[in-house]
Amino acid sequence: MIVLVKNKTSVLAMEVSNSGEMVAMYCRDRVIRVFRIADGKLLTSIDETLQTYIDDQSNMKANSHQLLDKLDFERRLALERDLDKHWDYSER
Repeated sequence: MIVLVKNKTSVLAMEVSNSGEMVAMYCRDRVIRVFRIADGKLLTSIDETLQTYIDDQSNMKANSHQLLDKLDFERRLALERDLDKHWDYSER
């Protein structure tokens, strides 16, 4: 789990799998990381930053079922940015 130190981040939420073999951590840098508990190996990471969502939204095809209406996406983005103002991830 040295990955957390390398990225200068800390855990905000954590969940252990039912089998007790893996742990998922949501970190201050808005990345979800899944580790194998036995050896601490990083199995996968999921980038949850706003920039990732902005990039995904702009790269999707118009007929994609995951594409949000532009107005709806902008509203959700404004809400996320407002939440960031009240909770600075870097300071907690």
